[in-house]
Amino acid sequence: MSKAKILWLALFLGGSGPAFAKTGVADGGFELMLAVIGVLLLLAGLFAGVEYLIKDRGHLRHKLRVLIKRKSPLHRNAG
Repeated sequence: MSKAKILWLALFLGGSGPAFAKTGVADGGFELMLAVIGVLLLLAGLFAGVEYLIKDRGHLRHKLRVLIKRKSPLHRNAG
C-alpha cells in the first residue's frame, strides 16, 4: 500500500468519526481514531522496513560478513 493511500485512509477514518455519531455523546471515537492511525503507521513502517531490506540485501550481507570477520578470533592468524 503506497504512502498516499495510507494517508488518505487515515484522513478518511479521522474525518468520518464524528459523522457516525448522529446525536448524543459518542465516547471513545477519538481513541479509536488514534488507535487506527497508530496501527496504520506501524504497518507502513513495517512495510517500509521490509522494502528497504529487500532492496539493500546484498550490501547489508556484505557489511555483516565484514563485521563478523573483524570481530571473530577464528578468522585471524595465530602467528
